[in-house]
Amino acid sequence: MAATLSDGELWVSFGFEPENPEEEAIIGVPMKVRRSLLSSHESAKAIIPLLLCCTTLPEQFHRCPEFIRYVSEYVRSLHTHVRHLYVYGHVAWDDIDPSESLWFYRLSAEDPSSTGDGDREGYKVVMMPHRRSASAVQAVKHVKLEEASECAICLQDLLVGAEAAKLPCSHVYHGGCIVQWLDRSNQCPLCRFQVV
Repeated sequence: MAATLSDGELWVSFGFEPENPEEEAIIGVPMKVRRSLLSSHESAKAIIPLLLCCTTLPEQFHRCPEFIRYVSEYVRSLHTHVRHLYVYGHVAWDDIDPSESLWFYRLSAEDPSSTGDGDREGYKVVMMPHRRSASAVQAVKHVKLEEASECAICLQDLLVGAEAAKLPCSHVYHGGCIVQWLDRSNQCPLCRFQVV
């Protein structure tokens, strides 16, 4: 992949870091970007929202000045030999008061799914309080399956007669899987239908 980059270009991948270290990070398709567009804070304000439209990172990231500033500063700090930037977020849950859960994100020059010790280049920043979109969850219908399917989130089978969660676009998932997904995005994982 790196061989197709010209001088001054960088691969950028956005995704999610799971809370459970045994699970793999969900990393999106890498996008080729001119490094100078991200390292300039002014152009980063226009470019980063465009890049994030193609990801499942929630909309609060898209125009967050703090997030854009950190991405821009991090790209400026990267050595020119670094050819890939990973930007990935996760929710840190507060078991006592879920409304106090916080979004974190990490910027890294290393693929987060390739290391297991968490000792990666980059840093985490507390982003913002995380609140699940109640209207997105309300849009989910509970149905009994009439034909077998597969949950595109966990990749496990959905059996005939089992209860499943159905989005308005008609795609079905395990109830727990789609509720967790809607914590991160208000789009269907398969077709990007805007749930709310």
